[in-house]
Amino acid sequence: MQLVYRGLVSTPDVGWYHSPERADDVDGTRRQLTELMAGKQRFALIDPIALIDLERLREHADPRVARIAASIAVDHGDCFRDERGRWCAWQHLHSDHVTELVALGSELLREALVRQREIEARDGMLELLLLDDAESRLRQRPALAAPFAWLALRGRTLALRLPASERSAQELSRRIAAASDWQTIVEAIRRTVRSSQQEPDRAVAAA
Repeated sequence: MQLVYRGLVSTPDVGWYHSPERADDVDGTRRQLTELMAGKQRFALIDPIALIDLERLREHADPRVARIAASIAVDHGDCFRDERGRWCAWQHLHSDHVTELVALGSELLREALVRQREIEARDGMLELLLLDDAESRLRQRPALAAPFAWLALRGRTLALRLPASERSAQELSRRIAAASDWQTIVEAIRRTVRSSQQEPDRAVAAA
């Protein structure tokens, strides 16, 4: 798998979905870049929502997590500027156990979503993507209660499957289609989260 990161920036070290008035964590960014240049086995999926440190995960207490991490290797490519002048980079991920990796990753994702739902996490993935209306929750219930392919291979494509109401799915599709890149979607989610934090008793509205 080839990963391309477009528009890399330094941000405050306070969680990806927050955007308080704090200085960028330049020292932390410098440390990450130094580690990557030294061959650190780390990559990110979907902006920095999932920053994955393979070396740390290979020592994980859950043997399933350790097995996934052990099956992946990362090659780091050179940084470059895209046509918009943004700083970008790329990586290659290698694994000889893709089918098992996807199946285990899907089950671990399901377990994480169950934990988020149990504590009614406002910053859970389904909540942040605004797939948490009553009908979406009804459709998600059986997928959370039993094994379900949240991640699935479709030919050479890795699909993230998210049960949702037609209205929520269309709204998410509209925002994805209207965005020039993923960062635009992330910023919309950040605005939504800030709004919900300021008015905790009010239903989250689409960004």
